[in-house]
Amino acid sequence: MGRHVKNVQALANGRRARMAGLQGQMALSYVWTTVIVVLALELLALFGLACMLLLIVTPYVYTLEARQVAQHYALVASLQAQPTALNPQSTFQAGQTGTLELPGQSSAADPVAVPYIARQAANDRRLAIALLIAPDGSIRASSYPQRYPVHGTSGTLLPERGPLIKHALTTGTPSSGQKTGLDANSVFALEPVWNRQLQPIGAVYVQLTNLPSLHDIFMLPLPWLALLLIGSLVLLVLLPPISGLFGVLTMRGPIRRIRRLVRATAQLANGDYEQRVTIGRQDEIGQLEHYFNRMGWQLAASSRQQQVLTEQNARLAERARLSRDLHDSMKQQVFALATQIGAALTLLDAQPDQSRTHLEIAGELAYQARQELTALIQERRPSRPPETGFEQLLRSELERWSRYNDIPITSQLHPVIGLPPIFVQELLQVVREALANIARHSQANRVECYLQQDQEQLVLTIADNGCGFEPTSISPQSVGLQSMRERLAEVGGNFQLQSQPGQGTQIKCVAPLRHVMQATYSGELDT
Repeated sequence: MGRHVKNVQALANGRRARMAGLQGQMALSYVWTTVIVVLALELLALFGLACMLLLIVTPYVYTLEARQVAQHYALVASLQAQPTALNPQSTFQAGQTGTLELPGQSSAADPVAVPYIARQAANDRRLAIALLIAPDGSIRASSYPQRYPVHGTSGTLLPERGPLIKHALTTGTPSSGQKTGLDANSVFALEPVWNRQLQPIGAVYVQLTNLPSLHDIFMLPLPWLALLLIGSLVLLVLLPPISGLFGVLTMRGPIRRIRRLVRATAQLANGDYEQRVTIGRQDEIGQLEHYFNRMGWQLAASSRQQQVLTEQNARLAERARLSRDLHDSMKQQVFALATQIGAALTLLDAQPDQSRTHLEIAGELAYQARQELTALIQERRPSRPPETGFEQLLRSELERWSRYNDIPITSQLHPVIGLPPIFVQELLQVVREALANIARHSQANRVECYLQQDQEQLVLTIADNGCGFEPTSISPQSVGLQSMRERLAEVGGNFQLQSQPGQGTQIKCVAPLRHVMQATYSGELDT
C-alpha cells in the first residue's frame, strides 16, 4: 500500500514538473496566444461587420426604400395631376383633400410612407421627409413644413441637391444618392412626376436622415451586447483548451529530445564522458545533439590524455622525491661515513684511541644510513622524529654534526610549539643539507644557527665563516640547493641564500605559520 502511494506521488510530482517545465510553458503560451487572438479577431470581426452593415448595406437598403417611397408618391401625384400641371391641393397630410396617400394606407403602419411632421423635430431623431417640387423649383407640398415650407425654393433649402432637382425637372431623369460617415448617414431619392403625355410636370424628393452609424455601435441595446458577450465567452471556453492540447501534442517530441539531452548532460557533468545521445532530426535540436556528442568525444579524449599525463607526472614526481631523499639522506651519510673512516685510517698507527673513536662514529653513521635506506626501500619517508620540540631536535642535530666534523656551532634556539611533524622532518632535512654543504665546501671553522618564531612566521638562519662563493656560479644541475628550495616550497616557505667569496655563506628559511599549517596538513592527507 505504501509503495503504491509513493508511486502515485512520484507520478503526480512528475506531472507537476512537466507542467512547470518547458512543455507546460509552451502549452500556456499557446492558450494565452489563442485568447488574445480570439479577442482581437472578435473585435476586428465586429468592427468589420459594423462597417459593412452601416457603410454599405444600410445605405443601400435605405436608398431602395427611399426610391420606393418616392416612386409611390410620384405615381399618386401623376394620377391627381392636371394635364399640364400638378394638383394645387396636393399634400402629404393624411385625411386631407389631395393627399398623396393611397386609399386605405396609413403612414404610421406602412413603411412606404413618410409621416407628416407638424412641429419641430429633435435633431437626433431619425427623420424622413418628402417634398413635391413644381417645375419652377418651388415646393408645392411638404411633409415637414416647419423646416421646408410650402412655396419655398428647393434650390435654397437643398443647395447640394439643387442641380439634381433641376436636371430631373427638365429631363425627367430619376436619381438617388447617399452620404455616409462615422457619425451620421443619410440617403435621398428623386423621382419625376409625369402627365398623361409623358412629360415631366414636377418631381418628388424623399430624404431619410440620421440613419444608423458607427456611433450607434456603442449604443446597442443590452440584449445585443449580452448576445455578443455570450458568443465571445463560448469561443474563449472552447478554443483555449484546444490550443493548449495542440501545444502539448506539438511540443511532445521536441521536449522529449530536450529532456534526453538534459539527462545526458547531467551524466556528462558527473564524469560519464562516454555518454552519447541519438540524433533525431536535422533541426536546431539535432545540431545541439550533434555538438553534444562531439563535446563528449573531446572530453573523453582529453580525460584519457590527462590520465596519461597524470601518470607521467606522478612517475616524474616520485623520481624527483627519491632523488631528493637519496641526496639529502644517503649521500650525506655516505660522505660522513667516508670522512670518519678516512680519519680513522690516518690516526690508526699514531693515535689508535682517536682512530677507534672515529670508527665508532662511522659505525653509528652506517647504522643510520641502513635505517634510512630501509625506509626508502619500503617507499615511505624516513621515520618521524620523536614527540619532542623542534628546537630540541635541531639542537641534537647541530651537536651531532659538530661532534662528527669537529666544527664548533653557536646557536640561539627559541622554543617552537605546534609545528606539524611533516614540517619538522622537511626542515631537519634542509638543516642537514646545509650543514653537509658547509662540511664539504666552506672550509669554515665556525657556524652560527638561529631559530625565531613570532605570531606570523618562523625564521631559521644558518651562517658560516667559510670561503663563500658567487651564487650566480651555481650549476643548474646542483641538487642540494634545489632540494632545499623544493622542501620549503612544499610546506609554504621560501629559501634565501646570501654569499660572497671570502665572506662566508648564510641561508635563511622563512615560513609563514598560516601557510605552514595549511601546506603540511594537506601533505599529511595526501601521504
